[in-house]
Amino acid sequence: MEKNKVKNKKNRWVFALATIFWLGVIFLFSAEPNLRSPFSYEADLVLRKFAHIAEYFILTFLIYKALSVGKAKSNLLLVSFLIALIGAVFDECHQMFVAGREGAIRDVLFDAVGILFAIYFIFRKSKNGERKNN
Repeated sequence: MEKNKVKNKKNRWVFALATIFWLGVIFLFSAEPNLRSPFSYEADLVLRKFAHIAEYFILTFLIYKALSVGKAKSNLLLVSFLIALIGAVFDECHQMFVAGREGAIRDVLFDAVGILFAIYFIFRKSKNGERKNN
């Protein structure tokens, strides 16, 4: 029993540090002025919007894992959603102060799509786990 508590505490720190690291990655990309790929405008636009979805999917998953290690899972999906969404809003606010960038509500909406995909993925995975345990 004591080994599980130590393992859970270690896992919580691993996921918490991974979450902080990932937030740093998001912040660094947001601080990059005139961030563009070498592709056409249309391809670059699709790539950047997909990046929003993917980065916030990952962030939400990491937040959920950091909060859920060794804890009851009630309301963690909602809390994870809200923390990730607040991060998305702050990220767009940060971009308003970066030369060549703009803060855009539409980007928060793309971030929210990634967050919702993560919430759905976690929910489905937890439901499948419950079925296997029954």
